[in-house]
Amino acid sequence: FKVFADFDDYVKSQEKVSKLYQQPKEWTKMVIKNIASSGKFSSDRTITDYAKEVWGVEPTDLKIPAPNEPREAIVETAKALKKK
Repeated sequence: FKVFADFDDYVKSQEKVSKLYQQPKEWTKMVIKNIASSGKFSSDRTITDYAKEVWGVEPTDLKIPAPNEPREAIVETAKALKKK
């Protein structure tokens, strides 16, 4: 967003938000409506779509083991996936 082009509108909006925030019940209503109206978002789906559409690769079920798990877990997981 362009700070200079719409700075006055930004300031007016911020003043409205600041006034509304001083009214906890109204603020809470607005927050709940905002959350309820938000669209579905899945980071997993977004990453999968990006991998397919941009990189041209298919996702895998291969899980990277936690730092405290032995490295052999990677090999075991890869072998299990190949059997599928």
